[in-house]
Order: sequence, then structure tokens, then C-alpha cells
Amino acid sequence: MNTAKEGIRLPPSPSVLKTNMKTKLNIRRRINEIIVSIEQRSQMPIENVGLIKRYLRESLISGKKITFYDWECPPRFLDRDRDGRLFVNYDVNLKSIFRGGRVDRFTELPKVVEYKQQEKRNLQFLLDLGIRFRFVKLIADTNLFYLTPESLAIGRAAELEEKMCEFRLRVKDEMKDYPGNPEVYRFTKLMRKYVEEYDQNFKYALNILQSSPDKLISKSAFLGQLRRTREHVGWQSKKEVLRFSLKTIATYAAEGVVFGKLSAGALPNCVWLNPYEADRRTVEITNCLRRKRGLPDLPIIFPYQS
Repeated sequence: MNTAKEGIRLPPSPSVLKTNMKTKLNIRRRINEIIVSIEQRSQMPIENVGLIKRYLRESLISGKKITFYDWECPPRFLDRDRDGRLFVNYDVNLKSIFRGGRVDRFTELPKVVEYKQQEKRNLQFLLDLGIRFRFVKLIADTNLFYLTPESLAIGRAAELEEKMCEFRLRVKDEMKDYPGNPEVYRFTKLMRKYVEEYDQNFKYALNILQSSPDKLISKSAFLGQLRRTREHVGWQSKKEVLRFSLKTIATYAAEGVVFGKLSAGALPNCVWLNPYEADRRTVEITNCLRRKRGLPDLPIIFPYQS
């Protein structure tokens, strides 16, 4: 009987079944080996390890790359306007900053300057594991528009726009010897398709936080953010620490939602490579809106700053 002509599909032969089973076992074993290696080099447990395993499976089977990403915050310092009021000033001497100079003890140096060798080692570690990936640095220029919009009103918007562009280019230049041909994008440009959604989620989260923070985050995460704002930005007045902290949490919350879209678009299968904020506060504020809507946490790994 000619089964091909009659459209009858024969079952796979025992040898094919055996080969397929062996391939699946090898893939599963390889994924577990990679996860164990990452865990051994982690500051805290992997976030949403199940999703990362899925990304690894897709990568091993089809060659689809995982997108590891991290953030660079534009350097800033507290300054006074003409009326003596404190504000966040982004008009810094980037040439000096990228040489390691600080305006004050709160001025953040770019990670590609302060942690350059550690970042290169972490990327090489991922390459040595055989993971197919791209690495993307995201410039957190949303800070200017959402955390400190008053900075735009006090400064000159066109000059601050140039400053953000210059910062991105300098970050990119610093990464030219990084493994894996990394990419650098301003987050406002990357999320352009989703800016309305980001806006809505930012305002929604901020609204909840301003009335009842405990409806969105735990007390420990809230207090942790207040402490981080004082230590990393320099605000000391309780009013300003609170205002800045709530806006910071709202930006993380809005990003958490938008990254669900970016992972299926511009940043396929994205995983936050996060050696710098390895704490439960970060995990919670990033995922607070996702959890409120019954969405899974974003995948994050926390390698040591080795």
C-alpha cells in the first residue's frame, strides 16, 4: 500500500524517537548546567528562573538570542536655582565625569567607568557558558522627564537633550572593547511606541503611592527606597526625599509593565543583568504593578560585582 499517496503518516521509527529523546535530555541538561553556573555566581536567587529556562531552550533549539540589559543613569547633582531652591541639575561636565571626576559625593559615575572591568568579566562569563545573547545598555533619560521635570523648566531643554545624546555616545565609546558587541539606547527612544502606556502606568502607580503606599509595596521596600534616595541622590528634607522616592518607585513600576511589551519587540527575550541593585526592594518595586495585575515577575539575574 502506498501510504504517501493516501496521506497516511507513519509514526517515527524507534531510532528517531530515541534520537529525539536524547536531544531533549541533552538540552534540558545543558539548561540546568547554565542555571547552576549562574546561581553559583549570584548575589541572590534568580528572579523568574522558569522564564529564563524557556529563553535558554529557545536559544539552544532555534538560535534566538537572549537580550541581557542594564541601566546607565545620566550623572546629576543637587544645585540651586536663582531663588536658592534645590533642584537636580544634569548639566555636568561629561568629559570630567568619564575620567572619574565627581561634582560631589552623590554624583554617580557611569557604570562603564566605575565598574568597567567587572562588567566585561560578567559578559565574558555569559559567553563562556555558551549563551547566545546581545547586551544592551539603557540610558535612563526618563529620569529627566518623570523624576525631575522641574529640571527641564529651570535648564534649557535643547541643551539637556544634547547632554543626553552626548552621554549615550560616551557610554557607547566606553563599551567598544566589551565582549559581544554591546548596544546603547536611550530608553525614551526605545519605548516610543509605548510612551502612552508608560505615562498611564506611571501616573496610576504614583496616585496609589501618594495616597496609600502599602496598597502597592511593602513597608520594607518603601523604607528602603527612602534610604536609597537620601544616600544616592542627596536629598535630606523629608518632603523632598518622599517626593523623589515615590516618583522613583512609579518609574520602576511603569518600566515593569512596559518591559513585557519590549520583550516581545525591541528587546526580545530580555533579562535584566543586575549586579548593582541586588535586593528585594528592587525586585518588588519593579514588579509591583505586574503583581497587582496578576502578571509574572520580570526575569532578573544578580551576578556578583566580581
